[in-house]
Amino acid sequence: MHIHVYENEKPIATIAIKKINDDMAEAKRLYIKPEYRGKGYARQMLDAMLDKCRELKYKEVRFTTKPEVMSIGYALYKKIGFEELENNEGTVLMRMMLDTLN
Repeated sequence: MHIHVYENEKPIATIAIKKINDDMAEAKRLYIKPEYRGKGYARQMLDAMLDKCRELKYKEVRFTTKPEVMSIGYALYKKIGFEELENNEGTVLMRMMLDTLN
């Protein structure tokens, strides 16, 4: 499943949700076109992805990233509540437990 944001009918941002099992999903491929970065679209995409995961009744969302390469994204993931589970040669596995009661 993909979530997209459009501006003037042109796609400017995307993120994918991959089902791991009935309780867990993986967020993948967050991408914001370079000219739109720094304008809050990453947070908007992450919020939309988390809302969709809650709607689908997932209890946990996982995400992998490379902090050395994606330091701004990594800081945002931590800021919104993702926790680091492991670091495997620079690739960090993160997760967020979801409140699905809402």
